[in-house]
Amino acid sequence: MKKMEQLFPSFFQPQLKENELTAEDTVIVLDTNFLLDIYRLNPSLADKYIASMRKINDRLFIPYFVALEFEFNKSKIIRQKSQIINNQKQAVLKAFEEVEAEIDKLKKDSSFPSLQEFTLNKIELEELLNKDINRFSESSRMHSLHNKVAEEIDNKISNKPTQDFIDETQKKGEERYKQQVPPGYNDAEIKEEELRNYDGLKYKRKYGDLLIWETILNELKNRAGRVNRLVFVSNDGTSDKKDDLIFKASGQRVGPKIELIEEMRIETNVKFYILKNSTFVSMLEQISETDKREINQQLNHFDEFRETNKSDVENDYDRFTKTAEDTIIRNRVFNGDNIRYSNPLRGDSLNNVNINENKNLHAREDDSDELYWEMPIINHSLDIDSDNDEILRRIEILQHRLKRNEEFMFQAKSMGDKQRYLSFRDEYDILRHQLLSLKRRLD
Repeated sequence: MKKMEQLFPSFFQPQLKENELTAEDTVIVLDTNFLLDIYRLNPSLADKYIASMRKINDRLFIPYFVALEFEFNKSKIIRQKSQIINNQKQAVLKAFEEVEAEIDKLKKDSSFPSLQEFTLNKIELEELLNKDINRFSESSRMHSLHNKVAEEIDNKISNKPTQDFIDETQKKGEERYKQQVPPGYNDAEIKEEELRNYDGLKYKRKYGDLLIWETILNELKNRAGRVNRLVFVSNDGTSDKKDDLIFKASGQRVGPKIELIEEMRIETNVKFYILKNSTFVSMLEQISETDKREINQQLNHFDEFRETNKSDVENDYDRFTKTAEDTIIRNRVFNGDNIRYSNPLRGDSLNNVNINENKNLHAREDDSDELYWEMPIINHSLDIDSDNDEILRRIEILQHRLKRNEEFMFQAKSMGDKQRYLSFRDEYDILRHQLLSLKRRLD
């Protein structure tokens, strides 16, 4: 071995070969975003992701924290996918109406007599789109998809960690993040106040990547002498805003951060590789260039959705967390259905708020509740009859639910429960979009 390779071995790590993915001395770790991508993608592409998992099932290792975050986030992804599909439907219908309007203009022009007999069937188009939406929304399909994912990872998940392990890792993380030692330091500020509580365990989400990393190192130490390479499959690090996982040169991904390669080599004597989700799948499954473009397009829809649907309420929360203690919501009293508090963000004092104050809607509370919980999965508002009275009734219900949901969000803020706040905020955003869709029906 040359002296340079002896002194700096992490810079001379050999490239990963395709046949090494299925080699006995390889361990493959799937990140949470890989598992969630299965729910983001259309069925045919999702099946290819699952098929790739099946081919290397004997090599899989899923850290406990990957599986836990997957369970916490999969319902949110399903709701977002449903909303994206509905948004696409509305875009198609809008484009259809624009074409229809242009054709109507041409029909009045004697230069196009053949168009007099030409008609566009908007009803048939909408029925076809609704059929696709309903197919996606079928709970049986979602249940089947989850069963397929669970079948591949159930026996590969690491044991539940101890709180001592979490506390020790977080303490270690404080020093690592100060020195920008990967992984996870990019999350230090973004997820500073986000906590995760589950099954007696508590941890700060900003240390999630580090907890996964430490879990992997411990597993490799337990398999000492039997593992030669670790392949981490993740889209984390593809963003220009994140540099705590991937080493980049002139904006191009080169490979894992050298610090990570070095730490794994020293701690476990194992080579460390990172693959993008689609790259990993393409190495195991037949994926055409069209498939690759479709994967990127579908995943980009989610990125665009997150950016364009940041609500005013979300921005309110950011302002709220930065305000002085004397502006924090207080005077909270819970008494049955009554919630009393003051709201500094709206600049008013709602010391006696009754969430059922709307007498006209009180009699329809059961209907309202049912709509509230079902609408995130199935967009009822787009499938109702065109009767204006029914649309107005749904709008009234939605406005009531939005107001109620907003009160729950501020309630969660006052208790410092950001996880609960984020859950209500997700519902708020979906309901708000559904309300806008209904109002467009009346235009």
